[in-house]
Amino acid sequence: MIELTMVVLITGILATIAVPRFVDAGTGRKLNAAQRTLLDDIETIRLRAMATSETHVIKFYPADDSYIIFEGDTVERSAVVLTRDFAQSPFELSLVRTDLVDNYTVITPYGDVRPGFVVRFMLNGVRRDVAVAGMSETSLVVDSSPSFTDVVPDAVKPVGEVVDALGVLP
Repeated sequence: MIELTMVVLITGILATIAVPRFVDAGTGRKLNAAQRTLLDDIETIRLRAMATSETHVIKFYPADDSYIIFEGDTVERSAVVLTRDFAQSPFELSLVRTDLVDNYTVITPYGDVRPGFVVRFMLNGVRRDVAVAGMSETSLVVDSSPSFTDVVPDAVKPVGEVVDALGVLP
């Protein structure tokens, strides 16, 4: 009986130590997946911008944990290329903030990201800052700021639906 009690006690101690590590591992996987997804989306849109010779705009909506990518310099419903919602499965995390002044960045037809930025993801109190290198606003030769219309992320497309005329996006 004493041996059985000792085995149960030791198992309980090991479980108490191991369970939080497993929970943190799941958090890390989701944050890594969100980071990879953001960087992959940006790289895909850079290639798309160069292939179509069109400016693309990434507009972040931190309050909705999402971003929308538009083709052209007009941010309107008909120009949507991709929507991404991090509050939904498989991510289920928060896109807390960006360091962009108006929460948008432009990808030029040459594939340049202007300006570079940092996005912060958070899940279970763990945060991940993702830096995207880009060109500064002072290096712009010609700068035409996008014209924004009233675009609400939920009203644009179903979450995660991709609209892609070139067949470049997954």
